[in-house]
Amino acid sequence: EKKDFSKFRYGVFNFGSQGVKFFTEGLTHFIKEALKWPELKVHCDKIRGLEARFMDARSYLYKTDSDYNVLNHGDFHMRNFMCKIVDNSIKHIIMHDFQTNVWCSPALDLIYTFYLIADSETNQNCRARMLSFYHKTFVTTLK
Repeated sequence: EKKDFSKFRYGVFNFGSQGVKFFTEGLTHFIKEALKWPELKVHCDKIRGLEARFMDARSYLYKTDSDYNVLNHGDFHMRNFMCKIVDNSIKHIIMHDFQTNVWCSPALDLIYTFYLIADSETNQNCRARMLSFYHKTFVTTLK
């Protein structure tokens, strides 16, 4: 039975959202300011290209025409986790603050995990394990 997830179409970076406006306007102001700094001028062309690349990535990540989508938390960072710690070890984790859920590509889950949750050392040393764990959990959930 196919479920209706249409109410979860509106994540932080969907077209017309405040998140897109905040990001693009912030980027515009950043570029304007960066152009005033002589040492940053060499980077301005690359920075200018970020807005178009952001919108392209946003379109891809929030596309829901795939057979495999996930209900993404939408604000996935450490402050939205509650951990039960026993003997200095995490025994249980729950997420909270589900205000910006979005039905989208699993790629968005991985981006949050690799670039917003894990530090660079964890990312470098454990990326394959994290990806394998995510995939195993995803497949188990689908069954």
